[in-house]
Amino acid sequence: MTVSPHRSRPRLGSTRELLFATRCIPFVCVAVLPQACKDSVSPGTSTIAGTVSLDDAWANRLDDFSGVNVSISGLSTGAVTDATGAWHIDGVPTGKHDITFKKATFGTFRLLGQSVGDSSATIRDVILASTPWQQAIIDSVYAAKRGTLDYYIVDGHLSAPPPADARVGEVIAFVGGFATVTTDTTTYQYWGLSLDITGKSSKFSVALRADALRTTFGAGGKPYVTAYVTPPICDGCGARNPGDASIFSNTGPRANVVQLTIN
Repeated sequence: MTVSPHRSRPRLGSTRELLFATRCIPFVCVAVLPQACKDSVSPGTSTIAGTVSLDDAWANRLDDFSGVNVSISGLSTGAVTDATGAWHIDGVPTGKHDITFKKATFGTFRLLGQSVGDSSATIRDVILASTPWQQAIIDSVYAAKRGTLDYYIVDGHLSAPPPADARVGEVIAFVGGFATVTTDTTTYQYWGLSLDITGKSSKFSVALRADALRTTFGAGGKPYVTAYVTPPICDGCGARNPGDASIFSNTGPRANVVQLTIN
């Protein structure tokens, strides 16, 4: 007679084997439970740190970088930079966080979705610039051709000359469908800039692509244009949030508004 082979459950055939099995159970628990507990509790924390530099409105580096408030969305803890611009925040949960840098009379800047791991993390350097007080006054808006392309040119002047130590100057023009057009992302549909690499000019000229304006406002459209002086070199001047229009957080005061007709 042939007997089919099978596997039977092993028996603990002696007191010695039973004692051995009993002693093994605590060992297994000690090895497994710490990891299980670690996975079931809240994530670990970390220390994040970085540096902020400060410029004036004309691209000159300042001597004192203190007083910038650094905050993390959803957390009550924060930091303030010292004179060297250094800052650090302890106890930041691991994961992704939005970090905001803010100081009165300077541009505000946000770093979105910064990853924080179990160990300390160094955040990229940030540059903020002070808000200019000069106005960008529009003198005329006219059609012109540059090469093979058609443009609308926004010419104007500053309400006061740049300071003697100015290194770079910048003016931004915004175009919107209503006279209320401003730097607010809900009021403009198109923008362009004029960059003065000498920092000495009291005049500006912003070139706006005619084809882009036709696409946005249609032929015969009558949008409005206004212009602002803005610091040329800083993170808070034209910070872009993913999926959003450019945000210009520290332009100078508004001057006049001019309406143009798109041919």
